Amino acid sequence: FDDWLRPVRETEPPGMPRIRHRLRRRRCRNAAAGVLALGAVAGIVVTVQPFSAGPHVTAGPQQTPTATSTVPVTTTRPTPIRGGYQRTASYQISSPVRTLIVHAYLNNVKVTGSQRSTVSVTEQIQYSKRPPMMISNLAAGTLTLTYTCPNESLCAASYDIQVPRGITVKTTDADGQISLSSLAGPVTATADLGDITATGLTSDSADFTANNGQIDASFITAPASVRATAGLGDITIHVPGATSYHLSLQANMGTTNVT
Repeated sequence: FDDWLRPVRETEPPGMPRIRHRLRRRRCRNAAAGVLALGAVAGIVVTVQPFSAGPHVTAGPQQTPTATSTVPVTTTRPTPIRGGYQRTASYQISSPVRTLIVHAYLNNVKVTGSQRSTVSVTEQIQYSKRPPMMISNLAAGTLTLTYTCPNESLCAASYDIQVPRGITVKTTDADGQISLSSLAGPVTATADLGDITATGLTSDSADFTANNGQIDASFITAPASVRATAGLGDITIHVPGATSYHLSLQANMGTTNVT
């Protein structure tokens, strides 16, 4: 029986060659589709990859959308830092400025006076993906500098500002150091978390408030009025010794020192 059945088992059914041919063609088409799908995925990766080098930032006027928007701004390319990117923007205000107001939230503020007639501003900006909107507004002789942050884990800006010596300067900083030097006009500085340092002042009046930080101010001419308040930190005021003064100093947790 086995000898009789063997030829039947070994005989190829009719149409089997055609079935095998169709199966081979289907496998080829599936393989080709797989290659095309991989190619499409690779194309997406190539398209997205450039953004990993840093978000695109348009330099220039969009950083000053208010009255000073026509001022040319020199902006460096973003460079990677821990947690994000950093870049610098610089510009000059040639219109007359009588008062400078700076509202900063994270990082330092430095204001230096000289015999110059213009205001020079350098902003160092740090951000995780999207940069803060830097605002520079000049109205009626008052220049206001501040910024707004998108919803980012890193958003900070520091200011280095060169001003005419005699203008009025008002600065606030939520978390950072405030440094003032060579100023002759009235100065007001408020730091919520950080120190206030003022050197080479010839101002008639000065008002310093550090909620959590130290105050160290030095005058090279006799001021008419100095007020300094520190919530947690020491206060040191240096004034010329040939004049008598009426000073208002208050340190809730710290020492006061006048030299």
